[in-house]
Amino acid sequence: MLDSRVIQLVPKASAPFEDAQRLYMEARYNQCLGALHGNESLPAVVLAARSLMRLAKFGDGKLDRAVEMLEANRSRADVHGSDAMRGEIAMILGAAYHRLDQQDEAERAFFDARVYLWSTRDTVLQGELEYYEALFAWGSRNLDAAARHARAALNTDSQSVHSRALELLGAIAASSGNYLAQADYLDRALSHLEKFAERDVWVEAHILYNLAILALELHLDPIVDRIGARVATLPWTEETSVPRFEALRHVGWCNALAGKHVKAFQLLRESAEVAPSIPWRIAALLDRSLLAREMGETLFAEDELQSAERLAADFDWAGSVGDERFTLLHLAEVSAERGPARAERHIERYRAIKRKMSNLHAFRADVRLRAAECVAEAAVARATGQAERAALLLGEAFETWSSIGYARRAIECALSLYELTGDQRFREYADINIQRFSASWISRRYDAMFPREEAWDQQTTAAAARPAG
Repeated sequence: MLDSRVIQLVPKASAPFEDAQRLYMEARYNQCLGALHGNESLPAVVLAARSLMRLAKFGDGKLDRAVEMLEANRSRADVHGSDAMRGEIAMILGAAYHRLDQQDEAERAFFDARVYLWSTRDTVLQGELEYYEALFAWGSRNLDAAARHARAALNTDSQSVHSRALELLGAIAASSGNYLAQADYLDRALSHLEKFAERDVWVEAHILYNLAILALELHLDPIVDRIGARVATLPWTEETSVPRFEALRHVGWCNALAGKHVKAFQLLRESAEVAPSIPWRIAALLDRSLLAREMGETLFAEDELQSAERLAADFDWAGSVGDERFTLLHLAEVSAERGPARAERHIERYRAIKRKMSNLHAFRADVRLRAAECVAEAAVARATGQAERAALLLGEAFETWSSIGYARRAIECALSLYELTGDQRFREYADINIQRFSASWISRRYDAMFPREEAWDQQTTAAAARPAG
């Protein structure tokens, strides 16, 4: 017999606030929002807004919702909140407005945050405000002000703020073309994070991602294993899938350059397994195709490339966010020789993307973006018989890569330029720098172009021509 008593349904209570804080630290932002459901306290509102902002970085959150929540609670904070709470709300609101490219609103919010927070003794929040003001100045490319605020944000008592400030100082250095300094700042940020038993997953994920890129591009062999160990043990989440994917693939390519091909393929396979979107899956296929081609596995390379092209043909690139669009450049470069017409369409689709990059995107005004575009367009030009245009584009890319210390990319351009022009200065650049990559496919390409006997003859002749010292 059914129980005839009326059962009242009680709304599910929110989880303890400490649980939500733990989920935030673990970069489980959707779960954090779930744990905060029903909690209308001011700290819960701020934590929810912080979560939404981080979800929005890769297109999963709604910044306008974060703004609405914070604006709706400012008057309540004026009555019931402390100066620290009022300042924190204004600070996060300013950061959200900045991300939305509403600069006047952001400045007003940051001004309010300064008024409130500098009347408190909360050095962590004061440091975080300096960090967001540094980010605001950097977004406007006011590098002096950005550096001043970022240095003021350095607070060794805070795991997160101190590391993020070092990361931003690295980005500021990169804006001036000093990528070795950026790597040093990121190395220092990682060293700071290593001091703490509890890992701030979001912050460390981004530092590992950016440091892995520079370890590859600047050939920083001594730190590759250290980065790889941290990547292998970080408790990654769905929300950090993009930096995980990027960190894995760049550490994979570091191993490939060192001649550790089994390890490289393993890491590239892992990156493919965690690729968070269609463009990233295409990038993973291209990585494996390129490495397989360089290792002589032509059938496997062709199969991966065809899979990448099928995925690219069906994807709506107009909605791509962040770095996803650069996959089209990579696809055009890799596919140009075997399908120049298709490669040209990839370039056209890249140019047709109207969605603006965030003003916080490092590549938005970076010489490396132009160099990458030149390399991709040069590959298509060369495949379509436009040798002179290809040489001009590669020449521009070479000047960029060689001037900023990206020797691997510069050697690849130099070898192609020598094939196109026969200009000895490109051969000389390759001669001087190739030993750094002696275990890689780049060295094999160099050896195929310049057999050792020829190189030995030239060195012997040059030595004989030198006067005795």
